[in-house]
Amino acid sequence: MWSVDSDFKLIVGNKTFINQMSEKYGMILERGSNLLNPKYFEDDYLKFWKELYSKGLWGEPTKIEVLVPKTEQLESNLLEINLNPIYNEENIIGIACIARDITERKKAENDLLESEEKYRVLVEQASDGILIADEAGKLINVNASLSKLTHYSEKELLNMSIYDFTIPEDIEKNPFHFSDLKMGKVVITERIMKGKNGILFHVELTSKLLYDGRLLVFARDISRRKKIENKLIESEQFLKETQIIASLGTYSIDVITGKWTRSEVLDSIFGIDSNYNLNSENWMNTIVHTDWQKPMIDYLTNEIIDKKIIRQRV
Repeated sequence: MWSVDSDFKLIVGNKTFINQMSEKYGMILERGSNLLNPKYFEDDYLKFWKELYSKGLWGEPTKIEVLVPKTEQLESNLLEINLNPIYNEENIIGIACIARDITERKKAENDLLESEEKYRVLVEQASDGILIADEAGKLINVNASLSKLTHYSEKELLNMSIYDFTIPEDIEKNPFHFSDLKMGKVVITERIMKGKNGILFHVELTSKLLYDGRLLVFARDISRRKKIENKLIESEQFLKETQIIASLGTYSIDVITGKWTRSEVLDSIFGIDSNYNLNSENWMNTIVHTDWQKPMIDYLTNEIIDKKIIRQRV
């Protein structure tokens, strides 16, 4: 901190300013010292500071960031400098100057900007839809994949809330897990979402409450997977009904562990229940006729178990 009169001479300076000028430029200051002494400074330096001081002397408050070059004694640093006119009644008699080292702050700001840019690129390139909502549920940040998923434009999405995608039946079956989110848990749920023009689709949502109360949600489209699962369930149900009609039982056996599983129809045919010990010995005694037990054991041992082991080794 220092002050300068209309002739660019020092009125007063604090200890930090006096020491900095001494260490960086070898200039010993006292009241009345010329702060633009050509003995200590290059022409560019003198021109810059003369223009800066002159603005203050003309009554113009100034705030500027100045990079102070490195010297043999000190590293370079970035200063934020504020200059304000000093008045004596209506006359400007000098300038009050305050310099603050903002090197670390600027570095932190640049690091944050770089981090935010990497995050933005990552979010935009993500295949999952990503949104951030405020405490009221209003969307404040979305990526391109969410637009593609919902068929809403980014502009439309930013005028919506998380509740605009819900359908009452789904919420009734699976309410929002706000209590878990408030406890810091990551919540993963499957939901039916409503997109533009009433389009319905299945999503897997991964949600996390951020430290500032905002909600971060990753939305993955699982519509295709759900269709396959439903087809499989239908096929299994069809097979089960067909077996019941035809009185046809089925079973499978793990030749390594000796454990086997079977259909309900097979239980009915052989009169066994859920308490029946499902091992290879009982399987052989229950399913296979005594005349075929030895050939069956030989076949399983030589053709399946041994060859499976050989393939695994190869």
